Amino acid sequence: MIVSFFEAYWEIIKGKYEEGLFCSERHFQAELFHLLYSDKKFKKRYNLFVEPIIYDKEAALSQYQLQGIIPDMIATEKDRIVAIIELKYVPHGFVSFEKDIRNMARFYKAKDMGVQFYLRTDKKTGAWDYTRPFYLDKDIVLIYGLIGHNESYCITNPNEIWDEKYTALSMKPRYAQFIGAIDPVNEKTTFTSIISCG
Repeated sequence: MIVSFFEAYWEIIKGKYEEGLFCSERHFQAELFHLLYSDKKFKKRYNLFVEPIIYDKEAALSQYQLQGIIPDMIATEKDRIVAIIELKYVPHGFVSFEKDIRNMARFYKAKDMGVQFYLRTDKKTGAWDYTRPFYLDKDIVLIYGLIGHNESYCITNPNEIWDEKYTALSMKPRYAQFIGAIDPVNEKTTFTSIISCG
């Protein structure tokens, strides 16, 4: 399952953070992308689309409140979207998580609706390739990787951010949350993961 790759590389991300190697959220994103795409097993099975604009040629996505959302990454396996990935990097501050959770939950809600997404481009025209749509996998997982102040609500209450209050879903989605908690008072970092794929 795709989550196992993120689990394996979260320890490497921790090491790179502790070496002071991330200068921005984009840098954090790029490093994680590089780790995943350097893994031959990952690359053989999955593709990553970075900051794709969610668009539909008939604007049908607006009815699902998905039009124009830009996830940090989307992972696909063949023609299925298997993960929506959001990353946050605010080691010196508190993590604002509500928008990320709400947007990811919108994808989860639409997984049984047969929605088509266009992520590839036509090499001849540069426009979207409408002959090769993607669909949300019925077992889609929401992956949230964050590095932030250890007193951020999403770090002190990691399971609660997936409740209906934030997701507007009647049940918790399948998710994996990777946490880098930065404690500036005690000058300590703690990296953990929470997997809830039931």
